[in-house]
Amino acid sequence: HTISPGLTNLMNHFSSKTYAFKPSGIATYSAGAWGGARCGVALRTYLSEIGCLPVSATFQMSWAWKLQQSWRHEDETQGESYAPTEAMALKSAERMLNQLEWHAEAMRLMRQERGTPS
Repeated sequence: HTISPGLTNLMNHFSSKTYAFKPSGIATYSAGAWGGARCGVALRTYLSEIGCLPVSATFQMSWAWKLQQSWRHEDETQGESYAPTEAMALKSAERMLNQLEWHAEAMRLMRQERGTPS
């Protein structure tokens, strides 16, 4: 329910200067309903602390194995599907990536124009 130790170990291997003044997007997945949301919350704080500011939109893939198998589970009480569809996944990813691209371009222009704060 938190960041993978392997990921934090890898990211800690590099200096925080590597990440400073660069945007990031958070993409998580899980086999359950929450789509890695708890890990995403922990990542938001971690990335902010190292200066790699995350955009507000996140890509959370709930029931990832169901999408991968193209299998939809019907809720017997509601008769509605709660598994992700490819369209839902694409819309969520596109929103996060659009924000990431916008922030990356804005930060790049500011680094060129003014450099980075000391």
